[in-house]
Amino acid sequence: MNTPSRIARLGALALVAAVSSVQADDLSCAKGGAKAEQEYAQAVRLLQSGKLLTQEQDDDVVRRLKDAVANDCRHAALALLDIRALQGTNVGADTPRKLVDARDDEMFALLQAATRLDEGWFEFGNFYLEGDNHYHSPRKAVEMLEHAAAQGDRRAVELLARAYEQGIGGIPLDPARAVTWRHRLEELLR
Repeated sequence: MNTPSRIARLGALALVAAVSSVQADDLSCAKGGAKAEQEYAQAVRLLQSGKLLTQEQDDDVVRRLKDAVANDCRHAALALLDIRALQGTNVGADTPRKLVDARDDEMFALLQAATRLDEGWFEFGNFYLEGDNHYHSPRKAVEMLEHAAAQGDRRAVELLARAYEQGIGGIPLDPARAVTWRHRLEELLR
């Protein structure tokens, strides 16, 4: 009997939304050629189908995405990061620190892979803001978010404004910077 996979149970719809904007021409891979791109496209098609995946399909998607990350395929690291984040939602206070750190290390490596392809800057900045991982760094968060903002990422501009207004994630309150980022956000929304 095919039972819904862990990904399906944790929120396949959120994942479908994450990859729904990925178009066939965005599936290019720096390594591995056409075969790598075909394997990656198959994983994206499964995720975009909107169907609940079986555990076997779940495992297949994760394997294909890991290969796609290794082949420097665009958006692959972010798609796998979304899956890992969904799977990590079950991490609680009773989860051994060693497992939490291992999850954080994998997410950190995926974010590094994404930024090597000049994507995922907002997600990396947000990761550095999380106070419960051993990579927490307000300074690095600001660097990553500013990079994303320079690329026109509205989410980064908005988060920087709120962070300076409210002191989010250890970023010190700075009303002047908050106003600067609010003005930048208004410009982006015009």
